Amino acid sequence: MNTLNQINEGNDSNLFSKNLYNNICPDGIEFHYWNRARFKIIHHLLKKMNLLFINGLSIGCGRGLDVMVLRNYGINIIGVEPSNAQPFKSIEKYITTNSSPFSLHAKSVHKINTIFLLDVLEHIDEPDLMLIT
Repeated sequence: MNTLNQINEGNDSNLFSKNLYNNICPDGIEFHYWNRARFKIIHHLLKKMNLLFINGLSIGCGRGLDVMVLRNYGINIIGVEPSNAQPFKSIEKYITTNSSPFSLHAKSVHKINTIFLLDVLEHIDEPDLMLIT
């Protein structure tokens, strides 16, 4: 399996600069029609599956767009980003950057019952292997 750690010798923070994150996910991106529709669909599916009262973790959340929007829908979710992204100001306390999900504090991890990998799996060569391990 070709992981980021193998490619970048364990230093994910060099993959994207803060400026690149800010360019691809600028302040206000949550109001873009695509994101509004996308997260409305995600919220609808969570509601349909009776999963609105989850304790979620978004792995690879970038600046935290998914965390911000899903929290605005009332979903309890935090995010972790392996690179050095600058989280959106409104949700900084819910995002951990420069960290692996395996390095999160045990107190917050034991409550998590749902994992989100939004905009992550399509960047992995063998996502099925990642999900199994």
